Amino acid sequence: MAEPLAIRCAAASIDRDEAQHGTASRVHRWLLVEQPGPWGAEAAMESRLDVDVATRLDGAANEHGLRLLLIRRPRRAPGASGSKDAAREDSRRVFLAHSSTERSWLEALDVPAGELGGIADLDLAALAHAERPGIGEAHPSIHLVCTHGRHDPCCADFGRPVARALTAEGAPEVWESSHLGGDRFAANLVCLPEGIYYGRVAPE
Repeated sequence: MAEPLAIRCAAASIDRDEAQHGTASRVHRWLLVEQPGPWGAEAAMESRLDVDVATRLDGAANEHGLRLLLIRRPRRAPGASGSKDAAREDSRRVFLAHSSTERSWLEALDVPAGELGGIADLDLAALAHAERPGIGEAHPSIHLVCTHGRHDPCCADFGRPVARALTAEGAPEVWESSHLGGDRFAANLVCLPEGIYYGRVAPE
């Protein structure tokens, strides 16, 4: 006798007509590090990041109260040709963000792939302040779609089609991200620097 299929949390949440309001975590300080390739359940520690680098980044995030996320470019949509952001083996995109009701800002910098551990030495305490610190260059906005399937399959099942659809439509700065929270509301989308969350986003 075949084993019954597992009931996915996102489908169960829809069946319960579960409300989304007030369920998102409140995050004011963000550290996003580009890391292509697969992520394990604990993204930073179970990725292709050097374990010493991952440990330093995780420690810095805990010390300064930051939300550390790994990000990667979405796979191209079926039938799409070319890419304006070719994979860069020698550098990684890093974003620093502050999201609050008073003011929000976003900065971007490129870090050599072999020097990612140096991010922990930046003035990350500045992410607590409403004034932009000038660590990187000012950046207008990015869109994060959680596709962290090793954390919860719903994120991959629902998130990847949304990331591909946004990319195909030419939405600016779309990134797949590690766990954002609220797996049962997948697909989840976060807009930075404002820190606005959207849940149950459909590719359409």
